[in-house]
Amino acid sequence: MLLPDRNHAIVHLDAFVEDYLIPLPICHVKGFLSGRLYAELSGTYHIMSSSGYVSEMVFSGQDFRGRGERNSVHATIYRRDNLAKEPIYTVGGRLNDKFTIFFMAAATVAARVTWLRSTTRTTLTTCRRWFECCRSRSRIRES
Repeated sequence: MLLPDRNHAIVHLDAFVEDYLIPLPICHVKGFLSGRLYAELSGTYHIMSSSGYVSEMVFSGQDFRGRGERNSVHATIYRRDNLAKEPIYTVGGRLNDKFTIFFMAAATVAARVTWLRSTTRTTLTTCRRWFECCRSRSRIRES
């Protein structure tokens, strides 16, 4: 991983010969009044891929009155050359609990991911399978 700028990181995946330009998100520390501190991401971010895909991620959370859901994320993945930004995949849920990956073309759920606190092996396996599934579907569609 390279950090050429203070606001972005470049991640290279040797297995797929791809580069990703990832903005470093804004992280807020909340919970001072309750005495239970927690970190929360906020804002809209775009992850650019050298393969021509863009992921637009919107992070949101609770306001100071406790309204909203902690660590919420909504993301869409689309081709960079698609001016209408028609999503190929959408992701919705909570970063620290569960989220769902939805394959838009087939109108089906591609994966449901639940983060396990006791072990990360299952989570990494689930994400790896989802990533391989995305790669195989995109190759079929592009050829």
